[in-house]
Amino acid sequence: QGGVTLLFDRASARLASGLAIDYVSGPDGGFKIDNPNLPARVRSVTAPELKKLLDEKSPLRLYDVRGEQERAIAQIAGSRPFDAQALAELEKLPKDTAMVFICHHGLRSQAAAEQILQRGFRNVYNLRGGIEAWSTEVDPSVPRY
Repeated sequence: QGGVTLLFDRASARLASGLAIDYVSGPDGGFKIDNPNLPARVRSVTAPELKKLLDEKSPLRLYDVRGEQERAIAQIAGSRPFDAQALAELEKLPKDTAMVFICHHGLRSQAAAEQILQRGFRNVYNLRGGIEAWSTEVDPSVPRY
C-alpha cells in the first residue's frame, strides 16, 4: 500500500517509539500525530464540554483556584476550593485521576494545572475562559463579575 518511511537519528528514535501518524481529510484536516512519549500537558476544555462531562457524571475532580470572595460570587456546582486541603488529598490520588481547574478567566487555573503536572498527574484540564465562559456559554444564572 505504499506508505512513507521515516528515518530518525539515534537520539530521536526512542521518542518515536509508538508514534502514530494519520491523515485527516476535510477543511480542518491535515496530519494528526499521536506520540505517547511526549510529556503530559494541560489540556483545554470548553464550558459546554465540561457541562457535558458533569451531566454524564464522568469521574473528575473540579478545582476552583479563586479565592473565597470570588467563589462566593459565582461558582460551578460540585467544584471544590484548590487549597492546602485539596493539595493533601491530591497526594493520595492515582496519577491518572481526571481533574479540571477553573478560575475567573482561565489564567490562574492554567498555572495551577501546570503545577499539578509537575507532581506527575497526567489527566489535567483547564476550563478555557473560566467561570466567565461558564456564565456566558452554559449557565447564565451564574453571576458575572
